[in-house]
Amino acid sequence: MKSSIVRDLATGKDGEISVLNLLNSGSILAKLNEDKAVRSYYDIIAMLDTEFTIEVKNDIYAAKSGNIAIEIYNPKSEKLSGLCATKSDIWVHIVDGKHWFTATNLLKTFVNIHKPKRIIDKAGDGNATIYLYDVDIILPAIFICMNDKDKKQLQADIKGLLKHNGV
Repeated sequence: MKSSIVRDLATGKDGEISVLNLLNSGSILAKLNEDKAVRSYYDIIAMLDTEFTIEVKNDIYAAKSGNIAIEIYNPKSEKLSGLCATKSDIWVHIVDGKHWFTATNLLKTFVNIHKPKRIIDKAGDGNATIYLYDVDIILPAIFICMNDKDKKQLQADIKGLLKHNGV
């Protein structure tokens, strides 16, 4: 059990670092959120005309399963988590090495409107309630793949997503 927690943390950190590298390649200043008081609300703090925050999910099973998992609740601690707890402006879902960005409020709206393919009450080690959505449906509906964007287009797309959140 402990080794899976360590592995999951390492996978998450790898995803965060890859997003930092992507942002830096687009001349967007970014750093990991090291403030323990707000760490559970977002992973990255970035600057592009104004400060904004990013939540990163490195979904290593999505490519195999064809589903994206959106965490909403922690049944062990009996509190909201993932999408329902984040205070991020942008949500990044990494699927098969591709960085898919959306405005967090667009994802929240999507989840409120579209019934998930499946709900798993105690996923992983029993600490996550997740909604599963088909990759082929949710990604093109509200996400933008940021891989292979030039600096100008990356910045423009992020500014567009931030407008959705009123940033």
